[in-house]
Amino acid sequence: MQGSGPINMDAKVVNNAPFKDIADVLTAKGTAVPRYDKRTFVLWESNEELCKYYRVNEVTIEDAIHAVIDEGKMLFGFYDWFKWAPSKNQLAFISGEGRFFVENKNTTVADIPMKDKLRNFTPSGFVDLDIEWLSEDEVIVARAKENKEWNEGPMPTMYTALYIINIKTGEQKQLTFPKANEIDNSTQVIGSTITWTRKNEKQDQLDVWIKSNPTSPEQLWLEDVDMAPVFWGGISG
Repeated sequence: MQGSGPINMDAKVVNNAPFKDIADVLTAKGTAVPRYDKRTFVLWESNEELCKYYRVNEVTIEDAIHAVIDEGKMLFGFYDWFKWAPSKNQLAFISGEGRFFVENKNTTVADIPMKDKLRNFTPSGFVDLDIEWLSEDEVIVARAKENKEWNEGPMPTMYTALYIINIKTGEQKQLTFPKANEIDNSTQVIGSTITWTRKNEKQDQLDVWIKSNPTSPEQLWLEDVDMAPVFWGGISG
């Protein structure tokens, strides 16, 4: 928690950013660290007069509580962002600062217990927003281009396609090829079969697509479903 004054999430003073340094160390050791800009920092330039009337309870206690609640919803409300490896003590997850999806969301794999630094696989200029294990050495992610221009208002749609990442070799290749206004995500792997949902921004419902293996053609399987189906066992037919 920051001290007095309009302070950002890094507690930055000149070239020093002690909160960021502490967060980086804790995160590297596997500890989640919620950070936030004080409301006085966010509003200072646009409404300096209003900031003078905030009390300690509002800018310190309430801001901290909301930051923890919001980050908790962010991390644990998206269960598809955390996946254990099929047979190894490895955890694949989406990491990155900030509550919005438009930038800084990276595919990360950690060995448990953690011995080395976390390995990030998302190339610069992109965000990964969904993850699923394909094999012991491969994960499938839903990837979109970063949107660094957006900073307020309704969050823009992130148009994702699926990519396979080999976490051993680092090789990455595109798996699905949606149209420009379509979104692929909610991947599930059952044996060698891959399923995912696809929709465009005008659709209220989803279509389920399927590939019998990573190199096979993609096929439309189910139309107009409310949510991604959950499979147990295998797929037939």
